[in-house]
Amino acid sequence: MPPTIDIGGISIVGSINRRNGDCFSVKPHNSLMIVCDGLGGESYPYVASLAATQMLSKLLIELTPNTPVNVAYGLIEKAFQDTPVWMEKYVTHTFNVLKTNGIEIKAAAEDVATTVALAWVNPSEKKAVIAHVGDSRIAIIKASPQHKVDFDYMTKDHNLLWLLESGLCDETYLDSSNLPPPFPGLALAVQKASQDYEMIHELAEWLKTAEGKASQYYYLYPFVNHLITWGAGSTSAISAKGFDSLEIEVVDLSDACGLIACTDGLHRTLNHTQMRTSIHTSLLKGYDAYGIARSLVFSTDTDNNRPYFSDDTTAAVYLLDRPSIK
Repeated sequence: MPPTIDIGGISIVGSINRRNGDCFSVKPHNSLMIVCDGLGGESYPYVASLAATQMLSKLLIELTPNTPVNVAYGLIEKAFQDTPVWMEKYVTHTFNVLKTNGIEIKAAAEDVATTVALAWVNPSEKKAVIAHVGDSRIAIIKASPQHKVDFDYMTKDHNLLWLLESGLCDETYLDSSNLPPPFPGLALAVQKASQDYEMIHELAEWLKTAEGKASQYYYLYPFVNHLITWGAGSTSAISAKGFDSLEIEVVDLSDACGLIACTDGLHRTLNHTQMRTSIHTSLLKGYDAYGIARSLVFSTDTDNNRPYFSDDTTAAVYLLDRPSIK
């Protein structure tokens, strides 16, 4: 008999935005959840997040709750590799439809980018494969011996600091690359982004030239473009041109009761204590996965559906077991 999958999610538009740039998918029959956060104000974030969510869901249609973990890992890795090509086709088609309806499009398909957090679970083996690009996160929910709920983030944000720390944006390597003036090197340019706004703009413009597009640095264009909008705290992302960061790992869930995938609207607004309290209260009330996700993204004024967050916020929850808590 196939296992019962308790999985649910919710996404709300932030109070400062006109349209939700987040997107999510929960697939019980695939034992899969995906959350995406489209980047940029004028780069059609909602198109990017929807494109990535739909493409990854379709590419992973073969997954089941009983898929062997090593097979699932390979399918997920391959899906991420194939997604940029399909994103370009999806975004190009969407833009053409919008243009046909008289809507002016100010971005190219390669400008559209999104973060991704994905989790697939084999509940019988108590194993998960998690993958992420950018600053959307995945957390594990646990119950302590004292019958209290806790959680830990299992992913690290792929932002400018992560790029530098991980060596993907190594200053020594990149600064010897003979980038044209006035760029002493890509790493130094992005490091100085918050102080030298003109330089980062010039770098973005150079990356759009024939020389820039042919260079080894063009894959960083969506990141640099987003850096202009959001500053040095920017995240990396997946786009039609690929991605500059991807982490995939197998996680042991033997002592876990669930997983959470969320966008930065949630983890930048609620601190660790607030997250833990919300999850604990939801479990005490007997909420299912959807109820836990809803409690996380809404304020205590749930009767009026009043959003607590200023930014677009998305949470998806996979509940493995209902722990004994007090």
